[in-house]
Amino acid sequence: MFPSPSAPAPDHSQAHFFTETTLPLVRDFLSGENCLLFAYGPTGSGKTWTVQGGEGENKGILPRVMEVVWESLKGKESGEVSGRVLVWSGR
Repeated sequence: MFPSPSAPAPDHSQAHFFTETTLPLVRDFLSGENCLLFAYGPTGSGKTWTVQGGEGENKGILPRVMEVVWESLKGKESGEVSGRVLVWSGR
């Protein structure tokens, strides 16, 4: 059903958090499923940082989702692939 909510360990990177929590949703989305990612918590708990992030390796889940979706669409448009595509470099 629905996974239970949890908080990432302080030493987990934005990339690790994305790979563990959001990338499976992106795969489902690219397969035609409806998906929702809901961030909640008290003020100052890190919701905006988690979703938007910063520069480079600190980018949040939203820029990473867009990267995966656009790269997947580019692969389909170029004719290089058939069927579903998921590109994630982990960076």
